[in-house]
Amino acid sequence: MSESCGVEQEVAVEYVILNVPTWLNKKDLTKALVKAGVKFESVKKLHGWNYSFISFRSEQDASEAKVLLESQKIKGFQCVLEQGRNVNKKRKHKECLQRVDDRMKQVKCSSTSEELERDLKKTVADVVAPWRHYSYAEQIRRKRDAILAVLSRITSSLKSQSGCSSLSWLKNLPSKPCCILENVVEMPEIEGARLFYRNKNEFTIGFSYREDGTWIETVGFSLGLFREGEIRVDSVNEDCVTTSKRAIAIANILEGFVRSSHLPVYDKRTHKGFWRQATVREGFRTKEVVVFLQVQTEGFERDLVDKETRRMVEVLLSSTRDIGLIIHGIVLQEHNGISNFIPTDNSPTTLFGQSYFHEQLMDLTFRIGVLSFFQTNTFAAERLLEVVLELGELTSRSTVLDLCCGTGTIGICLASKVAQVIGIELVEEAVNDAKANIERNNILNMTVMAGKVEDKLKTAVELSRCHDIVAIADPPRAGLHPSVIKTLRNVTKIKRLVYISCNPNNLVGNAVGLCRPKSNAFRGEPFKPIKAVGVDMFPYTEHVELVMLFQRIQNDTK
Repeated sequence: MSESCGVEQEVAVEYVILNVPTWLNKKDLTKALVKAGVKFESVKKLHGWNYSFISFRSEQDASEAKVLLESQKIKGFQCVLEQGRNVNKKRKHKECLQRVDDRMKQVKCSSTSEELERDLKKTVADVVAPWRHYSYAEQIRRKRDAILAVLSRITSSLKSQSGCSSLSWLKNLPSKPCCILENVVEMPEIEGARLFYRNKNEFTIGFSYREDGTWIETVGFSLGLFREGEIRVDSVNEDCVTTSKRAIAIANILEGFVRSSHLPVYDKRTHKGFWRQATVREGFRTKEVVVFLQVQTEGFERDLVDKETRRMVEVLLSSTRDIGLIIHGIVLQEHNGISNFIPTDNSPTTLFGQSYFHEQLMDLTFRIGVLSFFQTNTFAAERLLEVVLELGELTSRSTVLDLCCGTGTIGICLASKVAQVIGIELVEEAVNDAKANIERNNILNMTVMAGKVEDKLKTAVELSRCHDIVAIADPPRAGLHPSVIKTLRNVTKIKRLVYISCNPNNLVGNAVGLCRPKSNAFRGEPFKPIKAVGVDMFPYTEHVELVMLFQRIQNDTK
């Protein structure tokens, strides 16, 4: 927001248009919107995006545009308008503060609504293990239904795309799901598999609301979203059956410390305070534990910061030692931004021990940096790898392209089963960890390339020593970038793709891009979904890992 002479200037309202043709550029989209009668201020659209940013002068213009887009198609596509993130962060924050104030007034009021009453009784276990009251059989049934719904959405989404009716496999599909769901792999009822299984736990350092109307410093999990007016943090306990017992103990120790600290806890309402977040990462098999703390140093004297962080290390080490828990590393990262998201160039400082931990998977040992990705359920990760090996039909004559390979977990575990593994990873720390893990485990048939998948994929294929090239993708929750999907389509030597999705709902768009007919943007022959398997990586929650096999087909269109 810009300010002039103390007067707030009007700021454009930002929205996102979804389901936009990937081949459409900004100029042609602008013409199409004008032709449709949409009144807007600006549009941002790049070739390959299946979405576009659009801004309006007012909410009224946005509402009218929503109606217009619902009643007609843009270049044959039924576009959808959704509200985006407003650039006016100050106004957004002010709105959040108003919701917080309204909520606090309701809490103090003697008569509250039934909905608010239920919300106030919400516990931390309700947030992190919302399905703990369901039987395990019921949890698996619900997850199976959710996966089948996603597979059906892939079918309907493909059929709604221009030209997809020419795909013979789609026309001949006997049922709604795009492929067979073979199984949902269950976890045994043991600690580290179905119970207390998370090897990474991120705790918010904030405040909980006491019955006498005062606030107290708390280390635990947020009970809701700040933008919805919720700022309460609840202490963690063993009702949180997804959180590891070591992490629970460390969070409780840190809670006692911050209550006595000479530095205040961070307050989301004012953006002031020092202690912000604590993350506990551990190896279930190695028992190694690293604690990662995020703090805001702005406004605090360096001498006091150094003194309190040293005292924190002493308290944490001595208190955990008293209960037989050994901490191998304590890492601090200073971050003065509003969001908890930290730029990758903001290097953390190791206050004690090491900035990484080790974990064992399929009789192999991995070093995982404090900021590197690793599957959050070690036991389930092994079941996941077994599924990948089977679905990918991998043999000693296969080359595996491990896309978004992180610390190299998947590729290293599969290396003994195949001829060659080539990993591609963007994050520098993860690349270094992957190389160290390859050397540590004496893997001789795997290399890792640093960079974007779309930039390195063709080179990786050229390095393959085998004709049977299988790509394995384990992307972040948002899925693969459209440019990666386009590159996978165009690199036709890749015959099979095993896609691992931790958020199956976000898989739909990627599946459509992989399977739609050839076009100027997607020159390679399309893939076809063959089969799917669910893996219950996250018991007691609605989340489930979905593994799908896509196979490239030839001459499927008529």
